[in-house]
Amino acid sequence: MLRRVHRLRDRRDAVMLKGTALRSNGRCMAVEMINLSLHGCCLQTDEPLKPGESVRVRVGPLKGVAASVRWSRFETTGFSFDEGDWT
Repeated sequence: MLRRVHRLRDRRDAVMLKGTALRSNGRCMAVEMINLSLHGCCLQTDEPLKPGESVRVRVGPLKGVAASVRWSRFETTGFSFDEGDWT
C-alpha cells in the first residue's frame, strides 16, 4: 500500500504531446498526453476507457509502452505504466 501512495505523489509535468493508444481489442485511437510522471500519464481521448483496460501508448518516436487505465472521467483518463515494458 505504501508504494501506491508514493506513486500518487510522483512529480507530474504538464505536456501537450499527440500520440496514439492501441486498445486490447486492436483499435487504435488518437490521444493527447497532458501530463506525465515517472509511473504514468494523463491522456485526453475521444473514446471512454474503463479502469483496468490495457493499452499501448505511443508518443513521438517512442515505440510504445504498455499502460493500464486507473481512472477515467469523460474524455480524460489516468494511466499507470506497466513496469519494465518500455520498448
